[in-house]
Amino acid sequence: MPRTTSKRHETKRLDGLIALSLERFRAAIERLSPDEMAALESRIGMLTVKNRWALGGHGMERHRAQGELGLLARRLTELHREARLRSRATSFQLRLIEFEPLLHDLTRPEPVDQAA
Repeated sequence: MPRTTSKRHETKRLDGLIALSLERFRAAIERLSPDEMAALESRIGMLTVKNRWALGGHGMERHRAQGELGLLARRLTELHREARLRSRATSFQLRLIEFEPLLHDLTRPEPVDQAA
């Protein structure tokens, strides 16, 4: 049975990833699947828009927004770096098994008798 999570639980999990320290965030995104990385990128984008709107508001959210925007920008940069590393790693895949052996016939031609 496949693992399913509700939208609310998935949002909490992604927000928890974003809230990690940068070192732990880097380690956590290395284990994510491409679909989870895409979901995390869209969540960071949504939070960025939310905090930009908060800059024009009043109260504590206005003051927190500037710090949050910096944090989100660093997380997005690390997410893009990890995606570049993954794309580079897949383009240099090594061929480890040779299915058709490379055999060359190295027999020497018979010597020609020289007439003296």
